[in-house]
Parts: sequence; structure tokens; C-alpha cells
Amino acid sequence: MVKFVPIILAKKIRDKGFVEPCLACYDGSDCLSSYSGSIFKPLNYNTGGSSKTSAPTYEEVKDWLREKHNININISPQGDLIDEKIGSFKPNGRYSGTLDDITIGKEMVASDTICLIPAGDDYYKAFDNAIEAALKQI
Repeated sequence: MVKFVPIILAKKIRDKGFVEPCLACYDGSDCLSSYSGSIFKPLNYNTGGSSKTSAPTYEEVKDWLREKHNININISPQGDLIDEKIGSFKPNGRYSGTLDDITIGKEMVASDTICLIPAGDDYYKAFDNAIEAALKQI
């Protein structure tokens, strides 16, 4: 299933320079739509003062942050440690994450954690929190 970021985040991402082709957009009424005529032909809707806003998927935003801004989002389930020896835990239904600043060199990837993301009640709420935190770094 394809999951698009909410309109509020899509506008913030656009304002930070996101101009990548997307499968869909939010129209002037903030409704999710596709104007490309085909879901297999992504378009950039964030151009020319259009009333439309590109509707990127979570994966497209994650790729854009990593490729254009060297920010990597990691979302993980939270839980209670059950067995310290094997590192197993029982998930508690909440998710949290980190933002990492990545610098890619010829032989190594260095990563410094920028910040910890507040937990969300589900995976996508934690992802929204991570995107908000990443946009503050740009």
C-alpha cells in the first residue's frame, strides 16, 4: 500500500525545496488527487505557483532527506526488554526514532545522531515527528 505524507507536511516539505516527481498531489482543496493521467508517470506539482502541492510518499521523503540533505530517518518499535542476553523485547505498540547526519565517503559512512524523535502511537505518527524534526535541520 502506498502511504502519502499528510497535506500539512507536504506543504512544509515543498517550502524546504522538495521538487521531486510524485504519483499524486493535493489539489487546491487539499484533497489527494492525481493529474498525471497515469500513476506510472510521476510529476512535480511544486512548480510555477500552482495551487497543487506534490503528495510524496513517506519513502520519497525519506530518500529526499537522505540524498539531498544527508539526513537519515530511522523508526523503530519500542518495547520492554525481556532477555538481555539475546536482546529480545516485547513491543508495546509505540514507535520512536532517530535522525542521523550521514556523510558518504569513498570507503565509509559516518553517522552522528542529530536528535531522538518523540514516540508516536503508530509507525506513521513517529515518521511524521521525524520529518518535522528533519525539516528543522534544513
